Amino acid sequence: MAEFRRITEQIESIELKLKAIVEGNSSIVEKWNECTDIETILKETEESRARFNRRLKETDPITGDPRYGPSMKAKVENMLSRARGVHEQFEVQKQTAEAAYESYQQEQAAAKDAAEQAFQGQNEAHQKADADLEEKNRLEEARAAEKRIKEAQKQKEMSRQAEQLRLQRRSAQEVAKQQATAAKEARLAALRSVPRGGAGLGLALDRLGAAAGAEGPAAHRLALETLAGLLAAVVARPEDAQLRRVNLDNPRFRAAVG
Repeated sequence: MAEFRRITEQIESIELKLKAIVEGNSSIVEKWNECTDIETILKETEESRARFNRRLKETDPITGDPRYGPSMKAKVENMLSRARGVHEQFEVQKQTAEAAYESYQQEQAAAKDAAEQAFQGQNEAHQKADADLEEKNRLEEARAAEKRIKEAQKQKEMSRQAEQLRLQRRSAQEVAKQQATAAKEARLAALRSVPRGGAGLGLALDRLGAAAGAEGPAAHRLALETLAGLLAAVVARPEDAQLRRVNLDNPRFRAAVG
């Protein structure tokens, strides 16, 4: 009787599970798991059900009476009938659950593929963005380096030009200084070449007249008047040291005497 009660309880458990599958709001995965549990229970009771089915046909070897009396026979037949019923219902629900679960798996696989593709797309987009940013930074650095090179070249050229101008100015100043020195030395040499005394004075006056050139007597007369004025000042104030030294580079003196 213990075996009979166990099988009966298992069949009742299957009936409740099938009812929950049909009437409940379980998810596809939950229904699939319930079908798996039912299939396990049916396999566990398969051998016992076969054994009870055989016993229905067995008789007592001595009396020849059926093994089960009318009451027990009715219970066993009812149990086996319920077992066949739940098995048939299970097969229907199993097919439905398998189809739904297969579709669910396909959807999950498709969703997974879509998610992986989306992730790959995002990853590629991020990689491209990183590459674009790196290229942008490289170009900016290249432009900055080129700008620095051009600026350095410009500064170098400006320094070269400034140095060249400085050298040119220095050269011009040196030439002018050399020319002024040469002219001064020439004048001093000319003065030193004039002998002292009356002969020297006559020679100087002759040179002064020749220097007037095309300007004629007027220029000669102006030069003589200037010299006469200087000599008169020296004679009038022989103690004045400034009058005893004539600045040959004085513009007014050079304009008058040359």
